[in-house]
Amino acid sequence: MKYDFQAIEKKWQARWETEKPFAAVTGDPRPKFYGLIEFPYPSGQGLHVGHPRPFTAMDIICRKRRMQGYNVLFPIGFDAFGLPTENYAIKNHIHPEIVTKNNVARFKQQLKSLGVSVLVTQAVDTSVASGAVIRTDPAAGTQVESGSTVVIYVSRPQVATTTKVPSLSGMSVDDARTLLVQNHLGLGSQTDQYSDQPVGTVIGQNPAAGSTAKLNGRVNITVSAGPEPAPVEPEAPSDSGSDWWGSLWGGDSSSSSGSSSSTETGESASSSEGSGLADWWASLLG
Repeated sequence: MKYDFQAIEKKWQARWETEKPFAAVTGDPRPKFYGLIEFPYPSGQGLHVGHPRPFTAMDIICRKRRMQGYNVLFPIGFDAFGLPTENYAIKNHIHPEIVTKNNVARFKQQLKSLGVSVLVTQAVDTSVASGAVIRTDPAAGTQVESGSTVVIYVSRPQVATTTKVPSLSGMSVDDARTLLVQNHLGLGSQTDQYSDQPVGTVIGQNPAAGSTAKLNGRVNITVSAGPEPAPVEPEAPSDSGSDWWGSLWGGDSSSSSGSSSSTETGESASSSEGSGLADWWASLLG
């Protein structure tokens, strides 16, 4: 039996368009699952072969979650505008907004043809100005009863992905950590270094203050360890070792050389100690 994919897929695509089985339901008591893929960039006239690969992988996961009873939000968006779109618009003498709208419409149709279970109407278009109405539910042109509620979807500002790195110089480590958190950053590694600043004061950072960093990025700091301590002078070598060896052999060269300045009592004690060790060696050697 021949598989007439054009007729069969058109039938189901039309049904999906009408019944919206892939829509996330607001207020649904089922557990939630949020599947997200990288938004395609509509700088060309259609999706390229690299787009279906991640789309298919996430589509499999989202379909499984729906079968498991989850309320799945699997949106699609279009990371609109940029240098490729501007170059295309300049080359073809077409306004970038028109180019983007045409490409987005083409992308949406291709997504439907691929059968990916994203809800194209739950799309994010970064080219739409903040505060503009992007669609209505029911759609424009739909016949409704008088007094019916119409839901409007309004564009919101694009979420920032970067932030400015604040200056941490002169702060304590705790204050630096607090300031970084307030700027959606984190404290990275900490290196101690001698300086004339008080102990525990931040004296350096990387990235530098004023530079741009990704949200939740890390900032490494250098902290003062106080002034460098003065070098310790080495101790003078002791001659106690030579005295010890001299006493083993029955005499002490240092004590004998200084006998003229020693007292009579000191001389007798040294002589007694030396003779005792000599007697010990004599008894040991037989």
